[in-house]
Amino acid sequence: MKLQIVRKPSDLRKRIVRFLDSAHFSRGEFKILFQDLEKLGELAIFGGMLRDISVLGSRGFTSDIDLVVKTNRAEDLKRLLTKYNTKINKFGGYRLVVDKRYIDIWSFDTTWAFQKGHVNGNELSDLCKTTFFDWDAIIFNYSSGMVHSIDNYIERLNQRILNINLEPNPNPLAALSKALKYCENYEAFLSNELALYFYKVLSSVINQPVSFPYKIKEIKNCNLSRLSFNNIYTSLDKYHQSQSDIPFTFFNQKDLSLNSYN
Repeated sequence: MKLQIVRKPSDLRKRIVRFLDSAHFSRGEFKILFQDLEKLGELAIFGGMLRDISVLGSRGFTSDIDLVVKTNRAEDLKRLLTKYNTKINKFGGYRLVVDKRYIDIWSFDTTWAFQKGHVNGNELSDLCKTTFFDWDAIIFNYSSGMVHSIDNYIERLNQRILNINLEPNPNPLAALSKALKYCENYEAFLSNELALYFYKVLSSVINQPVSFPYKIKEIKNCNLSRLSFNNIYTSLDKYHQSQSDIPFTFFNQKDLSLNSYN
């Protein structure tokens, strides 16, 4: 899909509001869910939906929807979501399906980076400090209508260089799988820092014949095999040894075919 990277903050907010005002989201189950959640506290949209809209426009939105509620009424939230047939995801949030789209809902205080002490969480805008990738570091405060992001967020997108925002990560291999999708779907490059991070991650696990296959299986929506990760490691190793200053990508940017790893 053709890139439509937003150029300024005011245009980004217009895109988000226009998308949420569309008939698909402003009516029916989505609207009811959002209204129900707002009764318990401030509500924010977080991560993938906003990234997709920022890079590809509204029609390019294909990710799940992540919602965060800032509330001290955890039991009320749990009780509310029982009527939506939710499941608990592996980080303690709630997953449900609305109009064939997956939605993950979190209580603000249960955010992984807050719980582990990597980030102090006081305001919804502090969520922007908790993402591993800088391209995910954006929220839309649904309750106030305000967009919050890390510094130079739009400039980072337009440079098309993906970087680390917060290094601690509960699943580095999942982050690697996600980075591959960013390179393919958004024509992204990896910063030197991020490429080195993934090189170190694979160096530490790729020669573990027992545990490595199980680590791969734990990755959500991952269709990569051990062989694929070996090939990726080879490519990263060559890049690391070259000491290149040029940002790294897994793909040939002319036709988005996989680079030669063999």
